Formats: sequence, structure tokens, C-alpha cells
Amino acid sequence: MITIYQNGDISMSGRSTGLAVTQRKDKTVVFTKESVFTKTPYREHIMPHQRYSLAHDAPASGAAGRDQFEVDVLELIKRL
Repeated sequence: MITIYQNGDISMSGRSTGLAVTQRKDKTVVFTKESVFTKTPYREHIMPHQRYSLAHDAPASGAAGRDQFEVDVLELIKRL
């Protein structure tokens, strides 16, 4: 189960993924958060959909919904 915190951090089943999400004017951006402790650089990840609605499962706008976002984040994690 996915949880998106107010600061954009993404966790799955209560465990941090090291990823975060933000909504920009033209797209939804999923990124690896920079860490000076682990020397992890900031990196944006290409997602299958340009825009996701993170508040709805089947938004009327036609954008991919929260369920699809969870599926796509799980696939991203497998590739990382």
C-alpha cells in the first residue's frame, strides 16, 4: 500500500522508498531524494504517464489515478 506524505515522500507498506513526488504545472515528477549522508544524488525518473492524480483512483480529467501511480512506482522500484 502506497503512502504519500505531505512533503512528497513515498512509502510502500510503511517502508521508505527513497523516492518522492511533486506536481509541476505540466507534469508529475517522481525523483530520488538527494542525501549527503548516503551520497545519493537527486535524480528524476521517467514515468509511463505525464500526469497523475494523486487524490483520486479514477479522476474525471482522464489522468492516471492513484492506483495506476502505485503500480508504476512499484515497477520503478523493481528497475532501480
